Amino acid sequence: TNGYALMADNSKLFLSETLEDEKDPLKNEYKHILHTVQNRGAEIIKKMQVSSALSAAEAIGQHLRDWIGDNINNTESVFSMGILSNGNPYGVPDDLVFSFPVVRMKSTTNDEENDMIVIDSSLTINESVRRLITKTVEELLDEKNQISHLL
Repeated sequence: TNGYALMADNSKLFLSETLEDEKDPLKNEYKHILHTVQNRGAEIIKKMQVSSALSAAEAIGQHLRDWIGDNINNTESVFSMGILSNGNPYGVPDDLVFSFPVVRMKSTTNDEENDMIVIDSSLTINESVRRLITKTVEELLDEKNQISHLL
C-alpha cells in the first residue's frame, strides 16, 4: 500500500503514485500542495506577522488526540508521529527524531495489556518519496551537527 490523503468524499488520493505519473494533469498541483505543507510555518509568520505558535498548538493538540485516541488495532488509523528513528524499516539513520507512519496496537506482557505505538512498515516508498525522505534526513543531520557542541 501507499500513503494517501483522505479526501472530503472519503476517496483516497495516493500522492506518491501521482507524483510519479508524468501524464497526471494535476501533478503540478500536488507538488504545489507538498511545497505549501513543507513551508507552512514560514507562510503563517509572513502572512500574519506573528509567530506560528497557534498552528504549533493545534498540531500538538492533534498529536495528543492521535496518541491517546481510541483507534486501537484499526489498521486504517495510520497517523504520523515524530519518534526516535532507531531500528526503523525506512532507512532513516538512528538517533534522529523523525516523523513516521505509525499505528496504535495492544500488547500483552505478563498478563497486562498495554497500548503501543509502532511504525507501520507496510507503506511502499517510491523514488519521489525516497528523495523527500533523504532531503529531510540531510536537513536533520545538518541541524544536529550545528548543535552538537550543546549536547
